[in-house]
Amino acid sequence: MASEFLQRFYNLAFSVGQQLVFSFSDKLFNLVVKDIEAMDASILREGKMSDASGKKIKVGLLLTNSQVVFEKSENSAVVLI
Repeated sequence: MASEFLQRFYNLAFSVGQQLVFSFSDKLFNLVVKDIEAMDASILREGKMSDASGKKIKVGLLLTNSQVVFEKSENSAVVLI
């Protein structure tokens, strides 16, 4: 599901709180962006990870190497595996 999401929404900007509809396996999902973390750009320059985790940001660009995590809402009947 995450790989298809990345393919469909590649290179688009998202913001925290943004709502969107995503069709997957003939089902429509109402999604809300809950959290966005920025990549540490020093990884590209220095080739090593910093000790700090990703920085929380309000707007971000979805790239092919982005990590997408789906969580169901409390009132949803959907079962995520």
